Amino acid sequence: MQSRGDSPGSGMDDETLTRACEVLGDLQEWRLPPANWARPAGIVDRLADAWSSGDADAVDAATAALEMLSPHRVERMRDSADVPPPKVLRERVVTLIHVIAGEDTTSDDAVTGTEATSQDSGTRPGGQ
Repeated sequence: MQSRGDSPGSGMDDETLTRACEVLGDLQEWRLPPANWARPAGIVDRLADAWSSGDADAVDAATAALEMLSPHRVERMRDSADVPPPKVLRERVVTLIHVIAGEDTTSDDAVTGTEATSQDSGTRPGGQ
């Protein structure tokens, strides 16, 4: 088990990490048109990379970028075609929340997303 003390994000302040986890948690409740999930997925990738490299400023920037995309931030007409996050993105977000919170992780691949597939649209931009 990896504790927060020996994790890449161990030098980050609790406020930064808590805010990132809260925004990631909120993302799981979002409803967007299917084509719009690629952008949040890319930002989640940036957040994961920033956390893995211990870059608090980049974690803050990615968190802020996700906050700006929140459908709750701007009231808009709801569309019946809006969908929750794709399954692979939801799984990646849940794993990232656990990793940032210092909970048990099975591999660093879970953070960097190297085991993620492109089965769902919007998982990783460019099909990576």
